[in-house]
Amino acid sequence: MRRVQEDTTYSGQENDLSCRVIATGLPDTLEVTMTGGYTTQLTPTNSDKTLWTGELYDSSFEKLPDGPVSFTFTAKNENNTKVDVVSVVISDDWTEYFRSHRIK
Repeated sequence: MRRVQEDTTYSGQENDLSCRVIATGLPDTLEVTMTGGYTTQLTPTNSDKTLWTGELYDSSFEKLPDGPVSFTFTAKNENNTKVDVVSVVISDDWTEYFRSHRIK
């Protein structure tokens, strides 16, 4: 069985996103943009606005080719904008992963 690295995902898989904010001047908004122009707004999970979560999915993700994909996290408040980029690798189709576990 092939192990999946933390920075690997499958074509067609929904992307569960989270962001922990460690800074002064916490954001009022936090947007994530994926390669290809797909975007979503994350929502804070606590009143301190230190942990934000959200999901990003589009039916076209079923056809993503193998290779690198970037998620750009953009946190904004009235005084600052902070940008951080996280890259992952698309490896195979999610149904292949599912089949390998069903067969065993």
